[in-house]
Amino acid sequence: MKNSYETGSPFAIPDLWQKSSLVSDEQLAETSSNKNLGTLISDLRIDRGYDHPLIAFAPFPTEIALLDFCVGFEQEAFKSLNLEKDSALFVYGPLEDLTSNASLSVSSSHDTTKTSEPALEDLWSPNIIINDDLGHPELQTWENFHTKSFKEPPNAYLSEGGPRVFDAALHLGAVPHVERSNRSRSTLALPSETVVLNLYQLGMGRNSSLFRYIKEANSFQSQVEDLRISGYSRESFASLMRDFIDYGNKQRKLHTFIESIMGSNKSYPTLVALASVLSNIHILLQKDLGEKPTSVPSVLHLQQTFRQPGELLLCISKIIERVQHSQSDGELVSRLFSIVQEHEFTTLQPLMFQIFKSASKPWLESVEIWLGLGLRTLSCLDSARPNFIQIAEYVSGPEEEKNGVEFQVVPELIPNCLSNEDAEVVFEGGQSLRLLHAHQPEHPLINGNNVASEVASGLEWQYSMQEIERVQDQANNYEMRILEALKQFDSTGKVSKPEVALPKETSSEQSTSAGISPFVAAIGEPLPDIFSQSNSSLVTAVSSFLDRSTGSDNETSMCTPPVFLIPSLSFSSALATQSRLLSRGTLRLLFKNHSLRSHLRLLHRYPLFADGPFLTRLSHALFDPSLPSSARQKDQHRSGLSGLKLGARDNWPPASSELRLALIGILAESYFSHGTSLSMHQELPGGLSFAIRTDMKGVELENCMDPDGVEALDFLKLQYRAPKPLDAVITEACLDKYNRVSQMLLRGARMLFVTKQLMSNTLTRPLERGTRFVGAQAVVQKFKIEAFHLVTTVLSYFSDSIREIWQVFERELDEIESRLNSYEAGVSVGGIRRLCALHEEVLDRMLQTCLLRKRQAQVMALLEEIWSLILAFAKVLRQKPERWEDEVRKLYERWRKKVRVFTTVCKGLSEKKGGGSKGLFTREEGGIDRLEVGLDMNGYYMRSNATREITSV
Repeated sequence: MKNSYETGSPFAIPDLWQKSSLVSDEQLAETSSNKNLGTLISDLRIDRGYDHPLIAFAPFPTEIALLDFCVGFEQEAFKSLNLEKDSALFVYGPLEDLTSNASLSVSSSHDTTKTSEPALEDLWSPNIIINDDLGHPELQTWENFHTKSFKEPPNAYLSEGGPRVFDAALHLGAVPHVERSNRSRSTLALPSETVVLNLYQLGMGRNSSLFRYIKEANSFQSQVEDLRISGYSRESFASLMRDFIDYGNKQRKLHTFIESIMGSNKSYPTLVALASVLSNIHILLQKDLGEKPTSVPSVLHLQQTFRQPGELLLCISKIIERVQHSQSDGELVSRLFSIVQEHEFTTLQPLMFQIFKSASKPWLESVEIWLGLGLRTLSCLDSARPNFIQIAEYVSGPEEEKNGVEFQVVPELIPNCLSNEDAEVVFEGGQSLRLLHAHQPEHPLINGNNVASEVASGLEWQYSMQEIERVQDQANNYEMRILEALKQFDSTGKVSKPEVALPKETSSEQSTSAGISPFVAAIGEPLPDIFSQSNSSLVTAVSSFLDRSTGSDNETSMCTPPVFLIPSLSFSSALATQSRLLSRGTLRLLFKNHSLRSHLRLLHRYPLFADGPFLTRLSHALFDPSLPSSARQKDQHRSGLSGLKLGARDNWPPASSELRLALIGILAESYFSHGTSLSMHQELPGGLSFAIRTDMKGVELENCMDPDGVEALDFLKLQYRAPKPLDAVITEACLDKYNRVSQMLLRGARMLFVTKQLMSNTLTRPLERGTRFVGAQAVVQKFKIEAFHLVTTVLSYFSDSIREIWQVFERELDEIESRLNSYEAGVSVGGIRRLCALHEEVLDRMLQTCLLRKRQAQVMALLEEIWSLILAFAKVLRQKPERWEDEVRKLYERWRKKVRVFTTVCKGLSEKKGGGSKGLFTREEGGIDRLEVGLDMNGYYMRSNATREITSV
């Protein structure tokens, strides 16, 4: 027969089974016996020595032992299969076509003729592997290598003796730390398999024959005293048992916490979500431990099995202790976020992320509903809100004025995962959404049937930079599509809905079969795994933690930003985009649909006295003594123009009918004289009208009853109520500031009228030259001129400053309107809160200019005292000259001193650093240095001989 390599077989090895020339036939026959490889090589070494060529390439004793062990292991493995008995299942024998196709032949190099030899026995046949004569593997040492009959002496170390030797040592008292009284009990050892199985049940939190859960003690307890197994002392096994009792107690604690939350009607949504995610983790943990074999080989293996689950249970137990006393969603979210920060850069970080993400989902949903993000319903806007946004308490005002609900941000309730800036953005966005929902329900951001609901995206925690970038791109696309819809809505008043492909017309039978067929096809399919669909990320996190062999955590942690940046990176783009869109919608609603600027101009014209004709008519109606009196007189009919004649009457204040008759028509005639489209019989915007203050008490009422006092007209005010939704910008606080400035300007208008009257009037009778009244006449003239100069300077400063401040405000409004007309992405218009803050800043600047701030109260009191001296001077002049000579001199001297002090104070305020306000305005708008220069440009009141001049006069 030809050799295999001659037949062209690519895998043939020539002369593989050829007999070696160094081995005799007797040795070959001996080798073919059932001796193991180690015995064969040992015999060769003993007979031939180490110089034999076969021995030189023989394996070392350790390798021989390893080979013998493998052979013995295979024998035991095949024995356990019972191949001879279970021949129906396993059939072994010569492989088919093995000898026919690969028959081997061994030929001698000295043979001249080729003879066919019988095929050798298959080395891979199970009949060869399963051989009881091979024996068990033996440990090979150098001693038994040299001497075949060498016997290993017994090991003197107790640790090498095995569990039976250790138990015997315990019984004989060889272990010194075991007391003699406990030695008898220490020798009682239960079977290892039974104890291991009970420990497994204990770690799972279940009762078993050896361990029971005692409710009174809230802990598992052993039912056998001094329990131990073979190979362990009572103390060492008690330590191990305490660990498993702790595992079981934590399992029970977790189960009790979940049941208490799910069964309570006082649980808030975030706490229920946390209990749900912990329940899923508990199920996954039980599933993972249940997949492990219950018949583990040893206690150490069981301890290793519970190492990772025990660490997870410890972490969950700490979470329960931290959050079980939380009172609200925000507080729970804050505590969970703190736990996540504590586990940063640990192996539990991915799992903590998933727990926090799942538990905070209800809180995020409340933020989404508040902002109108995602596919949310708008029917419960006021009830669904984050807990840090609370309903504001109404301090004052009648019940009928409390229209709608006011909200406010409570800084103490803002979770630590949300910055104060983002909280303000959330609050303003929700306010804008509700305003649009109330006054423009067809807006694209409100109507759920348009493009807004299609492209809207919700809020979700993102822990990788790739996901964060995806969210930012999604927010940009969302803004661009909404801006396109807003542009179309602003121009046409409606938004075209996306086209929906209508289904083709089919018969009823075809439609019915088409609808049922997917359900029929799904009947035979297995039910989907709940965890794989809804909580895949949670399952992955739990599995990766329980199986630390995977390296996905390191890769994930490298792509995860720092924990304190995750909230900002996850939400800032979505919050800012939605806030910009809502702010644009609300401001356009105010400016275009409700004419906000016309109402602001109305407040500028009348409460701030920017309308000259109105101020002139009002001054004459209040102060002109030449007009007929509006007071009711006997046998006289009141008709035509009339006035209150303040300063020329003794009874004050006037009756309400008298006041109404004197002021009737002044506002309407002034307003409609500017060519407005309203009729004279229609109500002015905001119900603008004169009214009497009802909040005056005590000293204020007494001051109003003095016709010669500065506060004589403080009971009169211009009443205005901002219509909705303009009250979001023109708030009650702003209207109160308008009233304070208006009251101050009305006082100034009276002082201007009085000083003008003083300048135009002469003495009731001429004074002869040389009489003692000539000096008094000079004092009167100086007093008139200086009083007129001071009043006109102060009022000019007030009016000019208010006009300049309002011009700055108008420029800002123009800028806002120009941005509203632009539909570029990323353009911010500021929002209602910014516009309201801008409005309040303008009014605060006016209050500062008019010396009406609280820190300027002493300066205003000094100015009021100066004006009171002017009114007292006018009252004195109405008397006979013989009676007021000395009094005029005293009034003038006091007046000069007060003016000098007032000028000094104004100079000090103008020189004070930081006198100008920061923000929208500079030092030039309403700077008090102009008032100081106007009052005493040449230093008239600051000269040292001013008092001497008064005395000489």
